[in-house]
Order: sequence, then C-alpha cells, then structure tokens
Amino acid sequence: MRGSCYRRKLGVYRRRHGRWILGVCGGLADAFELPAWAVRLLFIILVCANSAFILLYLLLAFLMKPEPRQPFRDFEEEEVYHSYQTSRGDTLDRIQRSFDRLNKRLQNLETIVTRPNFEREDEFRKL
Repeated sequence: MRGSCYRRKLGVYRRRHGRWILGVCGGLADAFELPAWAVRLLFIILVCANSAFILLYLLLAFLMKPEPRQPFRDFEEEEVYHSYQTSRGDTLDRIQRSFDRLNKRLQNLETIVTRPNFEREDEFRKL
C-alpha cells in the first residue's frame, strides 16, 4: 500500500509481504503505524499469558481481508475492492459498465482513425 497516489481510508488488512505466519500482526502494525516486531512481541507475550490468544489470532486471520496486491488509484477502485466480498454481482456489474464505457470510447476512436479523409492533427485535438 505504500507509494500510492491515493490515500486510502484507515483499514486493517493482512500483510502479503514480510509476514511470518498469516500476516495478522504485520497488518495490525501497518494499520496502527507501529513497528511489526513490537506487535509480534506483544502477541507472543499475550500467548504465553493465555493461550486463548491463538484463537483470537486465527479469528482475525479469518476476518481480515488480505492487503490489495497494488495500491488503489482512486476511491472507485477501493470501493470495488471492498464491495466484492459482500456483493459480487454488483461489483461485476460495475466492472462491466466500466468496460462498456471504455469500449465505446475505443469504437469512437476507431471510427475517426479509419475514415478515408482522416486528418490526424485536427481530429486528435478535438478528442
């Protein structure tokens, strides 16, 4: 998520990089801007005090979404990522509409370029 031109909302994700087991401690460290080693050390201390924290770790691993593979470019991308888990049909419809818009733009461009009396510079300025 680092290096993104879009600042995402505060979210808790399981880490994909630099993780030891399932990425829960690293994800919590990223979300709360703490060093990962400190969160891992705290978890180890808690597990030594009470082994029920292992179940908490597994529960968090199940509930937390994995970190996106690439940073979000804008709010719409983030919305698609978060909505996919709850509403796959709506997400697929949204993606289909995006592809339809892109396809329409491409068809318009092809129409302009394939005309016999195509004047490149004037037509590209109009786009």
